[in-house]
Amino acid sequence: VPHGEAVQRSGARVGDLLVITGILGDAYLSRLHIASPRCTISDLVRKYARAGVDISDGLKLDVGHICACSGVGARVEFRALPFSDKGQAALESGEATPEQMLTWGEDYELALAVAPEDVEVFTREAAQRGVALSVVGMFEVGQGVKIFDEDGLEMIFSKAGWQHF
Repeated sequence: VPHGEAVQRSGARVGDLLVITGILGDAYLSRLHIASPRCTISDLVRKYARAGVDISDGLKLDVGHICACSGVGARVEFRALPFSDKGQAALESGEATPEQMLTWGEDYELALAVAPEDVEVFTREAAQRGVALSVVGMFEVGQGVKIFDEDGLEMIFSKAGWQHF
């Protein structure tokens, strides 16, 4: 990363969109054996993201780091989260719960705060490099990360993510 250009956790603003690279949950299902760092879009992340974090300890916990450092809250729409076909099938069959899929960690995707006016071009440029982006929520006034189901009800998890200690 060029000196002074690192995307930190502290730049998210109220109204920024929460953008995720790739898919989530396959690490929990033991279907992700080798992480694919998003190096091919590192220059795009520096260009378009106001804040970011890797999702290594679970979506809720890691996005929570952006919220804490930026002084904002985040609203996540569960139906917008990117799961593989196998991940979606595991959720539908009960093989995996939303909490398991989102708190296991080791997905090694990125969670980014992006200004609404930049999302379309960022998505297009990332796709040209083989990286899918999904808008899964928004940063808002408040604290912490709240995940909402299809009925608009907040989903309550017993943990936010992987705790090392």
